[in-house]
Amino acid sequence: MSGRSDIEAALRAVLWTDAELNGITVDYSDFSLLIRQGDDSLKRVVCEGYLGFELTGFWDEVVISKAEILESGSLLDRCAASLESRLGAKPLPSGSEE
Repeated sequence: MSGRSDIEAALRAVLWTDAELNGITVDYSDFSLLIRQGDDSLKRVVCEGYLGFELTGFWDEVVISKAEILESGSLLDRCAASLESRLGAKPLPSGSEE
């Protein structure tokens, strides 16, 4: 998959069985995952806008056991609190000041 897309559609487009994480890229406006699928093809999943991610150590290859979209949880709560403390209750879509 090239370019940007809806995250749910992007997750459905990946063959997750035996998929491996090949790379993570984080920059000012997006976060992307490069996934090597079981058939050895590559897919890129790109997340844009306000986002939070958590990575707890790993070693060698990273075989993906599950991918899901969460609409609530402790990570989301911590991210929302951090945004609100820095940018106010209703931050602009870009994160920039008015």
